[in-house]
Formats: sequence, structure tokens, C-alpha cells
Amino acid sequence: EAYLVSVGSEIARNIGLNWSVAGNLGEGFSTTSFGSTELSSATASADADSESGGSSSVASVATGFLSSYINQDGDISALLEILETSGEASVNAQPRISVIDGEEAVFANTTQVPFATSSIRDNNSFNQNTVTSTRVDFIDVGTILRVLPRITQDGKVIMEISSEDSSFTIRDVVSNDRVTSVPEKTQNIAETTVLVNDGETIVIGGLRTSSLSDKSNKVPILGDIPILGRLFRRTEKSHSQRELLVFITPTIIDGTTQAEAFRLAEMDQKFADTLFDDKKGDVHRSVDNFFNRDVFVSVGHKGGILADGKFVKLSELRSLIQSDESNGKTIVVRSHPRSPKSITDDIIEMAMEADRKFVVDNTLTPFVPSTSTED
Repeated sequence: EAYLVSVGSEIARNIGLNWSVAGNLGEGFSTTSFGSTELSSATASADADSESGGSSSVASVATGFLSSYINQDGDISALLEILETSGEASVNAQPRISVIDGEEAVFANTTQVPFATSSIRDNNSFNQNTVTSTRVDFIDVGTILRVLPRITQDGKVIMEISSEDSSFTIRDVVSNDRVTSVPEKTQNIAETTVLVNDGETIVIGGLRTSSLSDKSNKVPILGDIPILGRLFRRTEKSHSQRELLVFITPTIIDGTTQAEAFRLAEMDQKFADTLFDDKKGDVHRSVDNFFNRDVFVSVGHKGGILADGKFVKLSELRSLIQSDESNGKTIVVRSHPRSPKSITDDIIEMAMEADRKFVVDNTLTPFVPSTSTED
């Protein structure tokens, strides 16, 4: 579970986090780019002027980032709700993703911004005619969070985290005497690897965006008079800083979180069923689906057995395979790479003794929740 929160820099200092340095100039950084051409600074500016006034602004992003830990007793959602209600924070996103150990979780809340690119080529080598072709490319702008979790033997979680928050401004670029409007992309990126306890929250911060703006108001005509016009003009300067905080809380799904675990197991079986069906011919697939002829048996890394989404013992599975209900059906056996081989061998032997067709399907590693007896 994660929260991506935009707050004022003063709030970030006062919400009670014990910050420690987690990055340097090479880890937390920002870049500005025109399409795919990268520049070395992170700036954005805008100028406007009219009879009623004008404004300009400059934004920059701090380098380096910080991290902090909040134990499982901290109520993050309550804290953020209070800050958001008071207008001191804005929750940009609240993704909640379940993944298998060692698989990457990706959350993206982005917008594809189009821009036109053109190329000029000779029509032929005998004259000066040229052909200009135009194509449309896109850049992704918004929030992207990537987390790769790994569970250690002592029940902790190692997380490789990459967080990106980006925005864009339309700019005019002159190339070969042609003016093209392209999006200028500004990125805030933080990357780190942390070790946390189950249910502990890691906070990534320190990615600041500063903006300085000048707003001019003037009396029409009178404000344009040289020297004396200053009496009829007023310039207001404002400076603001915003900071992106990323709160990430990993929760290991095991026997203590059975409801969530069984939902994941059900999704896993449906996905495996779909992949298995894709290997069949159209007629074979239609007949098997109509008569429900596949019985999926999954063996977990601790030896737990799921048969069509229900926990069973070997003796119960033997009765199921030998029953008239499974007559004419295919026993699809899926085993975790670290599961006890003897259990898989026993299941195959049961199918052979009952004269049932069986298939060992290793296309997708099965997800089998741990039971309380296994823990």
C-alpha cells in the first residue's frame, strides 16, 4: 500500500518524521527534456503581459532525498486525512497492489502528451525536391511508482523503490528555420533499496519543487508611460515550495491474512486457466469449457494443496480424483519450484491409478496461501 502526497515544505518538517539521509546527487535527481532530448537543468518559466498585467515564474527541483520509518502503530491514513482536510496536503494517489514475492509492482497515473516530429529527405537524387514527413510521438507525464519486494527468511521485506513525478510545459523550438511546439518535461526521481519489517512504513521525501513568480498589475495606458508609469504599476512576488512524500507499507500475505490470500489464489487460478486454454484448439477449448473438464491442483512451496480453489489434504484429493465427479476430466497439476517433489509425485500417481488424464503445467508459478498449520 502506498500514498503519494504533495505537501508544503514546512509541513514536511513538522509532521514528526525522523529523517535520515538516504540518497545523494546521483540517486535523487531531476532532469528537463524536450521530447527525447535531455538538458542539464530543471527549470520552467512563463511570461505573459497584457494591459491588465502579466506574470512570470521559475521552478526548480532540489537534488538528493531523505527517508524515514514509521512503525505499524502509526496511523498514516488518519494523519494524511487531517492534512488534506486542512488544505496542507494533497494525496495525489493511493495505490494498493498485491504481487508475488520477487515480482515488480508498478503503479502509473500518467497522461500521454503528444508532440509532432518531422524529418526531411530528398525525393530523388536528380533534383532539389524534398519531402517532409511528420509523425506524432508521445511522452508519459505524471506519477510512476515501481516497487520490487523480496521476503527474507526472517520475515522482513527488501524493497527496491523507484518513484517518479513529472510535469510538462509547452515550448517552441526552432530547428532548420522551422518552429515546433514540444513538451518540456520536468522529472523528480528517487531510487533506493530499503529493508523493513512486515507492516512498517517507509517514507521517501526531499524531492522539492520551488516556484518563484512575479505578477504585475497596471492601469491600462497609464502603466505604460516611461518612468511615470511606475506609479500606476504594481509587482507582487510570491515564493512557494512543495515536496513529494511517498509512504510505502508492505504487508506479507500469509495465514494471518487469509481473506486477501484466497482472493489472490482465485485470481491466480483464473489466469492459469486462461493460459492453459490458450494452448488448446478452438473445438477442444469449447467442449472443455462447456463441460468444465479441467481440475486445477496447485502445490505451494510449503506443501499446501489447493484443488479448484479449496484447501485439501492428500487423502481428500485422492477421494476427489477417484470420484465419478472427476471422470472424464483432466487433472492439471501446478507445483511451486520449491514445493516438496514427493507431493507432486503422489498426485500424479493418484491420477494414474484412477485412470485419469493429467497434465503437469509449469507455465505459471502457482500462488498457494500458507495455512495456520504450516506457519
